[in-house]
Amino acid sequence: MNGPSLEDDVYRHIVSRNGILYEEPLFLLKDEVKDPVNYISILRMIAAGNRKISDIAGRMEVPVIVSAPISAP
Repeated sequence: MNGPSLEDDVYRHIVSRNGILYEEPLFLLKDEVKDPVNYISILRMIAAGNRKISDIAGRMEVPVIVSAPISAP
């Protein structure tokens, strides 16, 4: 097979800051929500290893109010 590998293409077009698709997730998020700043902050917290709602809320300095457990459908 000639040319760059799939891994090279993914890095060059998606992962690299110069890649054509690097900012696509941010563009999609901005299209879907009114104020993407909080969503981006939450995603960054999860990416940093915070998995509990209380941990994420604590780092964002917001109160945690959960009336019922969150469950998958």
